[in-house]
Amino acid sequence: MFSYDGLCYALDVEFGPPSNLYHPNHLFYSVFSRGAFRLFQALGYHGRAIFLMQALNAFVAAGAVTIFFLIIRRRFGAVRAMLAAAFLGLGNAFWTQAVDPGCYAWASLGACLTLALLLESRKWRAFRLGISHGALMLLHQMFSLTLPSFVLKLWREESSFQRRLRRVGGYGLGVLAGAGGPYLAVAASFHRESFQKALFWALGPAGPPPGVKILSSYWWNLNLKQDLPLAWTSFVQCLVDGGSGRIFFSLGAALFLAALALWSARAWKAARKEAPLRGEIAALWLWIIALNLLQMVFWVGSVHYRILFLPPLFYLGAAASRPLRSRGAAWTAALLAGVMAALNFTQAIRPRMSWDANAARTVWVSRTVGAKDFFLFAGQGPASIMNVYFAYFAPQVPARSLSGYFSYQRDASELLALLDSARQKGGRLFIEESLRDEETQKRLEASAGLPAGTLRVFMARFKAREVFHGPFRYGMERVDLER
Repeated sequence: MFSYDGLCYALDVEFGPPSNLYHPNHLFYSVFSRGAFRLFQALGYHGRAIFLMQALNAFVAAGAVTIFFLIIRRRFGAVRAMLAAAFLGLGNAFWTQAVDPGCYAWASLGACLTLALLLESRKWRAFRLGISHGALMLLHQMFSLTLPSFVLKLWREESSFQRRLRRVGGYGLGVLAGAGGPYLAVAASFHRESFQKALFWALGPAGPPPGVKILSSYWWNLNLKQDLPLAWTSFVQCLVDGGSGRIFFSLGAALFLAALALWSARAWKAARKEAPLRGEIAALWLWIIALNLLQMVFWVGSVHYRILFLPPLFYLGAAASRPLRSRGAAWTAALLAGVMAALNFTQAIRPRMSWDANAARTVWVSRTVGAKDFFLFAGQGPASIMNVYFAYFAPQVPARSLSGYFSYQRDASELLALLDSARQKGGRLFIEESLRDEETQKRLEASAGLPAGTLRVFMARFKAREVFHGPFRYGMERVDLER
């Protein structure tokens, strides 16, 4: 089973034009994936891009865990490093993304490398540090939110005002070169119609409906009464998918954060004469807080974004824990990691190991619907097929999802013209059975902002002639269209 975004990236890697390969939020993931796909094809690989991307992501995620282990071991020893790496790698958000073709395995690697840069910033020349940090932002744009952490740490590492300004300024110029240069090059190549369009591409997530602005409710939600519980739930779920025991794990996460905050306050007080150590503690917390503040209002409830601050969080946890000298303490921590792993495997990983209903339904439909026919389906909901599955696994099937169509169109004129064209060419018309369902119609109307009853009137045009039943209780009808 694959995420929606993972399928979209694979679609671009195999079929997309060059402009589609540069996603504004993770600039070079699709470009690298296409390069890897072409290389492995030259070496004899005959599979689809999505399976190669999935396999490469597993290795990248393993590399991220290894780097995190090395960071912790260097500072706190092998026992705490093993445990911290286990908690990171077996966490719900990290593990699920490590086996997906999406971009967040690379983002996890970027988070671990960013942590290493931040901790070792004193060993780097300012400009080189900035270039390296800017390059890591190309793995995910949200790493730009760690800029204040780097500035704070660099500021505290110097004693004089002049040296502070020089070091922070050199770092800033490096970031502009490392991150700004590639963004400017891509914008100049593919989005040079106007400065406004280039800015919108660079700052806004890809794929919004026409007319959507950067600061719009399509992405941002400022209903804090609703957002705060969702943000907290997604934080807990990024650690463990506890199922019915979510209240227990929510309490455990709250205690963990409270203990970490208390230790940090004491460590800050104890390091009164050590400005660099204070800067490190403050910078790590600033990283964690900045990412969480954004995720309280942006795509609230998304679990995978939480990967971007888990390395500094677990690093602080390793720093706060006392050396595990007794077997009891080590075994207790290992037992907690084992419980988390068992729950995440049961709730999140094992379900992905079964045959995907979307893929099975897509294959079945493709064996019935011909190249001259036309198939109409919902595109969302448990009784339908995620629309991108047809584009990737059955591109030969002329199909449209109502969820996708009505997100961009306010009337059905263009869709009806496509249906008429297929019929005039001798093709048959098919619709998904779920489109007859009243709840499905209401859900589609709500997501597309259509007046109530719009789809009921639209679907009344289709008269069933024959019914087909497929896998996972799926059904479709061959229909006649009455205008």
